[in-house]
Amino acid sequence: MAGAVESVHRYTITVPASTRAATQDLTGDGITTANSIPFVTKRISTAETGAEKHSGFQPDVWFSDSTTITVERDVATSDSVLTVEVTVVEFDGARVDVDTGTFQLTSGGANDFTVTAAIGTALDTGWATSAFMVFHSYQHSDDIAYSSSLIRGRITAADTLTFDRGDNGGTADGHWFVAQALSGDFTVEALDIQLSAVASANGTIGAVDMGKTFLVGSWKSDDTTTQRNDHNTCDISLTTTTNINVQRASATGVIDWSGFAIKTTDGTKVQRATISAETGSPMPINVTLSPAIVDARSMAISPGNMGSTCVGSFPSAVSDTGDLMDGMSGMKLTTTTNLQIEHLTNGGEADNDISWEVIEWGTGGAGPAPRRVMVR
Repeated sequence: MAGAVESVHRYTITVPASTRAATQDLTGDGITTANSIPFVTKRISTAETGAEKHSGFQPDVWFSDSTTITVERDVATSDSVLTVEVTVVEFDGARVDVDTGTFQLTSGGANDFTVTAAIGTALDTGWATSAFMVFHSYQHSDDIAYSSSLIRGRITAADTLTFDRGDNGGTADGHWFVAQALSGDFTVEALDIQLSAVASANGTIGAVDMGKTFLVGSWKSDDTTTQRNDHNTCDISLTTTTNINVQRASATGVIDWSGFAIKTTDGTKVQRATISAETGSPMPINVTLSPAIVDARSMAISPGNMGSTCVGSFPSAVSDTGDLMDGMSGMKLTTTTNLQIEHLTNGGEADNDISWEVIEWGTGGAGPAPRRVMVR
């Protein structure tokens, strides 16, 4: 497959109840994991028997060796079944450089709220408009405040990543992946949006082609005294050619979202929409794609929340502590014209607005660099 991407492989990985980890064997798929990034959505397919257990819902996902994907969560407090949809995108190493590493936020330590991680090989000049990050993490213990599990990740220098959260909590371990375009197959615009005592906020970006642009990102919350998930759970969407919207059900507390608009130039195509999953909705919800995708080049994501501490929808404001499971939404391409979106069967008490993006990676060369036209 030509273009910036060599191959796309999709896997459904199930972590059984009261089990910490599961793996997927990649042998025979011909994937060079050193050039690859796992994109993730997930859902709880069997409910907890007690209170919300955030640490059991949120997995770290990484390549534990050259032929294995590992999905790991904290199991001490979780009796749920976790179903994780993983898309492994293998990039052409000559056109896109991929670097990876680990980070840890330590419970009660100097790095409880903020930690930096060094990029092994510093990004090239121009990294601010050519590189984006995906990361996944899990927390080792369950805290009353969901905000302690919400981790934001940013590229803060050519050789530095910064991860932070708004509330201290259990030790969190994660893996990060940074992709930088070397030949102009995509450009990147980074953006920060804050919701301070509001339910919705917008951020302005340079005009994009919505059919060629997708979003990744993550957020943190300062809501340290409550477990209310309608405060802390956001939906992210590209609503116009110049606007990104962050929305939640409640206007309480402060949310800081940081993310990337990835603007592709190699023929990549993006479809998107927002659906509503009402209380008690049958699962899964099927969305018709038009035009049909090329299956072997495509993936589905919940936009703007690639840190797997985040979820893909926001519960209604009438809910409080019992709906985080409903906000975990798995996304799976089942045919070339169908996207399947699913959270906990029949929901609980939450009405969820769920944004989705389907990316069909291109097969062409990078588009021409923008030219400056002088008018006399």
